[in-house]
Amino acid sequence: MKYLPASLCCLLLIASGVAAGLYTNRWASPADFGPIQARMDAVPTSLGTWVSRPAPSDQEALDRAGIRAHLSREYRDTRTGRTITVLLVAGKPGPIAVHTPDVCFQGAGYEQSNDQTSVDVGPAGARFWNATFVKPGAAVQSRECVFWGWNAGDGWEAPEHRTVRMKFALRPTLYKMYLVTDSPPPGKTSTELWGDFADRLFPELDRAIVPPPVTETGGTT
Repeated sequence: MKYLPASLCCLLLIASGVAAGLYTNRWASPADFGPIQARMDAVPTSLGTWVSRPAPSDQEALDRAGIRAHLSREYRDTRTGRTITVLLVAGKPGPIAVHTPDVCFQGAGYEQSNDQTSVDVGPAGARFWNATFVKPGAAVQSRECVFWGWNAGDGWEAPEHRTVRMKFALRPTLYKMYLVTDSPPPGKTSTELWGDFADRLFPELDRAIVPPPVTETGGTT
């Protein structure tokens, strides 16, 4: 019995080490996210009247943030000239749970000009945070309307930031998405400016996030 406390401590240390390794993806290979990256790359570059071009991304910064797969594009509506930047990232829940716009944008010199609110975007059930960020003192006034949310395979959610890490801790992969567009003019809400973009984009993202079922012959349906 005198060795029991020491044995329990050893077991707890081993268990906590294994849990931390699983949580931080210590033993997983970046190649495990290859199929996810391939599905992201397959998201159409044109969605109705919206056409896209790659948006700049810093691979070193993505690696530091624990991002293992990503899609970064700027879509432009050929009818109106309006643009929406889409940044979709995937990785293990720990790293993907953090680095929200209230931190990232302020680190880039922006200030949040209003309280963030939870709003519906696109198909029913998709919920995102929304806030506007401005860059004071810039030669050209910049106002960015930013939407962000998380998805572990069950749809887009906007949980309280402090709960995201624990909420998705046991999920194998977590996705986070930023949607960035110009701030809406007075008299219009941000959701009025989406047009048909979200309705076209979200089904394509669902195909990227949820892999197609495997048939008995080993193919996909």
